[in-house]
Amino acid sequence: LGFSPTQLINQEIDTLLSEAELRLAARMGFASGDDLQALLAEPHSAEPFSYTVEEDDHTVYIQRRVIPVTNSADKLVGLLLVFYDQTEEHELVQARDDLASMIVHDLRSPLSSVNSGLTLLRDLVSEDDPLFPTIDSTAETSQRAIRKLLNRVNSLLDVSRMDRGQWMLEVEPTDLAPMAENVCREFVPLARELEVVLRTEVNSGLPPLNIDPDKVERVLLN
Repeated sequence: LGFSPTQLINQEIDTLLSEAELRLAARMGFASGDDLQALLAEPHSAEPFSYTVEEDDHTVYIQRRVIPVTNSADKLVGLLLVFYDQTEEHELVQARDDLASMIVHDLRSPLSSVNSGLTLLRDLVSEDDPLFPTIDSTAETSQRAIRKLLNRVNSLLDVSRMDRGQWMLEVEPTDLAPMAENVCREFVPLARELEVVLRTEVNSGLPPLNIDPDKVERVLLN
């Protein structure tokens, strides 16, 4: 927290708070000296509280816990304030996020190039060409797979957002039947190889579902 033990030991809180350069309340994670004194006036436990301290041109990430101390008669005799230095943990999380972003960028570019190449291939082949149906079908299937792979690459960022509590659902009315059919279509080559028959059975009267189609499709694929 940037304190020297000799600055604090055996000192009254009021005395320490009067020394503005010490910044006691801020370094201990309180908005003001009054908030710190209020805790001492009415001691109580509190939820873990995270905050930052700016020291010597760098940021220290701290979590503070307030623990009441009682005697054998269960009478409150004091408070224990525990401060956890979470700076290294925060830096590791940031490094992981930066790595995920870099991987997403490095994978997205070549996949986009392949997708553009397939589009060009479809455009170059005339519809009168005997090979057009095969090329068109193969390119369409490949492009669909690339789009799904791009979505999976983007999901690397979703993991980081989830860990930070920033998970977002892009909800919209979605028909389930076409989604299920697309999923089955993805597995046709594997199903044929395993001699498995895939079919969908979705009630024709089922209304659109208010869901995130990409993430629900992932569930069906899995």
